[in-house]
Amino acid sequence: MVLEVGLAAVIAGARSLVAIGEWIAHQPATLLAQLGVTGGAGSEESTIRRVFAAVDSDTLDQFLGAFMWTRSHISNARRVIALDGKTVRGARSKSPRARVS
Repeated sequence: MVLEVGLAAVIAGARSLVAIGEWIAHQPATLLAQLGVTGGAGSEESTIRRVFAAVDSDTLDQFLGAFMWTRSHISNARRVIALDGKTVRGARSKSPRARVS
C-alpha cells in the first residue's frame, strides 16, 4: 500500500520522502481508500522511509519493467509505451494531417 501511494505522490510531483508524506496528508480519504490506505496509515515520513528502505530495488525494477512491457506495443517497427492515454482511448488517426483532440 505504501508503495502504491508513494508512486502516486511521485507521479503528482513529490520529490522526497517528506514531500510524499505531505502529499498523502493532503489527499481526500476517498482517494486514499482507492489506493488502499485506511485511517491515515502510512503518511508519516518515517513509515515511508522504512518501507522504501526494505524494498529490494532489483525486484522492484523487474516488476516495473514487466508491467511496462505489458503496456507497450509496436508502432512503425518500434516498441512504444503510450503515456498520454490517447492510444488507450483510441483517439488516434491513420492520417498524418488529422488532428487528435
